[in-house]
Amino acid sequence: MMRPGVFSALAGVAVLAAACGGGPGPDQPPAVTPQTVDAPQAKPEKPRITTAQLLGQSAGWLEAKLGAPAFVRHDQHAHMWQYKNRECVLNVFLYEDDVAAHPRVAHFDARGPGGTNADRGACLAALQD
Repeated sequence: MMRPGVFSALAGVAVLAAACGGGPGPDQPPAVTPQTVDAPQAKPEKPRITTAQLLGQSAGWLEAKLGAPAFVRHDQHAHMWQYKNRECVLNVFLYEDDVAAHPRVAHFDARGPGGTNADRGACLAALQD
């Protein structure tokens, strides 16, 4: 028969040996479950404006859609706003109407890097990229 002190010592050694053993066996799942990380959501695209939408718009609308122009020229009742990037230059002409004197887009043209005529729709699209 074993003495109570020896039994307690052997039981303690057995507990320590079990605690020092390796991790879970190959059939057991890991203690920590990996978490999936959601990819950052892309910013929603701003709706693109077309050449048909540009005519007749106010200066405030134009600036809200395309931002501040790179160059502005003011004449008596006309304003020219110029937007540009590497691909083209868009000249937008705003004229004040007689009633409220709020300038509105009456005409616009596009130029390529060399100053030649360019497609207005393609230039407008390039400025929105």
